[in-house]
Amino acid sequence: IMVFITRQSQPSAAKAAVTWLERPFVAIDALGFYLYQTFVPLSFRPDYSRTPQSILESVTRPELIGILAWGGIAVLISVLLFLRQRAWATIIALYIAILSPNLGFLPFAFQQMSTTADRYGAPALLAVSLGAALLMSRVRPKYLGLGIAGLLAVLLTIKAVPQLGYWRDMEALTAHQLKFQPTSPIFLNNRAADRMRRGVVDPALADARRSIELQPDNHAAWMNILICLIRIERFDDAAELGKQMVEKFPDSDNSLETLTKMLQYRRQFSEAANYAKRLHEMRPSSRDDKLRYARLLILSG
Repeated sequence: IMVFITRQSQPSAAKAAVTWLERPFVAIDALGFYLYQTFVPLSFRPDYSRTPQSILESVTRPELIGILAWGGIAVLISVLLFLRQRAWATIIALYIAILSPNLGFLPFAFQQMSTTADRYGAPALLAVSLGAALLMSRVRPKYLGLGIAGLLAVLLTIKAVPQLGYWRDMEALTAHQLKFQPTSPIFLNNRAADRMRRGVVDPALADARRSIELQPDNHAAWMNILICLIRIERFDDAAELGKQMVEKFPDSDNSLETLTKMLQYRRQFSEAANYAKRLHEMRPSSRDDKLRYARLLILSG
């Protein structure tokens, strides 16, 4: 049930990032990441930027490595069953099953930015807790097991406390992420949006431009630049950028709408009417788009 809910709640990717033969390696790499984060929980952050391409380029013959690794796990579970260690075999299988919707056997939307995220590993802690309980139940004397569990709980609590500060607000979270990865296009653009919200426009403009340099198809960063240019009243630059965006992102209605409104504000009614027509064709059921187009036709003569 948990696997089904997890899979249904995760948007599917519009296009698969890796081939079928490469997916076992991407999945085993993600499994290794979650195992490391589980047993060596030293560093957590919202974005690891472990794209499928960067992972596949890090090794030769990833297809062979992936198949051999999963074969080894199947052999391990089979050996545990043969040795009548059904509890451990079940715990390992449960851990993998809970993670399976987001390991990479099937593509998902976030995978295009990173194959892993801490939130995907959290549900699998159910299997880890069962394993820890089974291990502690076999420790003698019992107070020693309780002492070990208590010490681990204290250490993990101490490690978890700083996370409260990192997730306090977008500014703190972005600063934490950029400390580890100063070239993250996602968080550079997040910082741009946060700075723009606080009225710090020039640094916001610089962050958004840097984000586009790193990720040219980042539509959100293009929009932030456009809004920054409008706020500092560089309308000619904004109009030129808006026209580039309309051509680069032909399916984006918000960039088209922003450009139309700006041209209308600058009383360039004829040009604004052309873009308003495209917007109306894109959203034919929108009453506001229809009225805007009609008004601009009248104003343009």
